Amino acid sequence: MVNQMENWKAPLETRDGPKGSFRITDYPMHYFAAIQKRNQVNLARKLEHVALTPLDWRIIAALQDHGSMTINDLSEATVFDRFKVARGVNDLVGRGYLNDAPRARDGRSRRVVLSEDGQRKYHETFNVVAEVYRANFAGLSDAEFNQLMQLLRRIKDNVYRTEGY
Repeated sequence: MVNQMENWKAPLETRDGPKGSFRITDYPMHYFAAIQKRNQVNLARKLEHVALTPLDWRIIAALQDHGSMTINDLSEATVFDRFKVARGVNDLVGRGYLNDAPRARDGRSRRVVLSEDGQRKYHETFNVVAEVYRANFAGLSDAEFNQLMQLLRRIKDNVYRTEGY
């Protein structure tokens, strides 16, 4: 049985430490981290069969969705740090999946796009990733999934709004 707290905020509303018991597993952030960690492992195992990493997939999928993007844009879209994205982009360019896009007038920002091989790789890989996603959300109805997404977007907005604390 899952522990349900009547007032989930109570242990967090004191500057002197929690009154009563505090368990990290009583809060969603623990589960977000555990889910993401395991999802990365599962996705990596599946993507090995198509010679991609989760970072490779996220870069390719973001470019498929948005067209040309800068490293900074890709870092935001993929939720990987800029250094890893830059290395991933260089690797994918070297493997022929990405091309440099024409630069902006000032020439400061590198933009990349999917090559024809990159578009083929996206389509080849999509069903592999879809299988993992379907497994992750097995048993959720459309209404439950939509509610989950609504709640996650609200939490994400809160996290970004309060990042300065």
